[in-house]
Amino acid sequence: MRVPDFEVDDDELYLGISVLDADHRILCECLGELLRATSTCADAGRLDEIAQRLIDCAKDHFCREQEWMEAINYEKGDAHQQEHQRLLGDLTIILNHIRANGEYALGDEVLGFLQGWLIDHIKGADKEFADHLAMLNESGRTAQGEIT
Repeated sequence: MRVPDFEVDDDELYLGISVLDADHRILCECLGELLRATSTCADAGRLDEIAQRLIDCAKDHFCREQEWMEAINYEKGDAHQQEHQRLLGDLTIILNHIRANGEYALGDEVLGFLQGWLIDHIKGADKEFADHLAMLNESGRTAQGEIT
């Protein structure tokens, strides 16, 4: 996966769960599109569209993860869900800022935050969750096809 101006090795983000890996690729693509749009001074309408797509994709992904966490009674599910809610809140603030101000550019601090959050979340909380799912699958406590 490559986010403009931010190289990420696929192996760093690979969790081995095809659905989550596909979701992460889509989120990275959305973020890359947002970064490209801001660097080319896209109009506010285009930024709004891209930011909304990022939010929608994040919501879908987070919902999927949360359903799986509930299905297996994942002990760290509440903390993981809180991370999701914080990011969605931050993304909503960014989208509202675009809509209210008609601005075509987002500051480097905001974009850096989004890049860092996504990569850190995948490599941290999502990796830990994926490892837990793998352990359950290996022990036969979760049917392989149910979640992965």
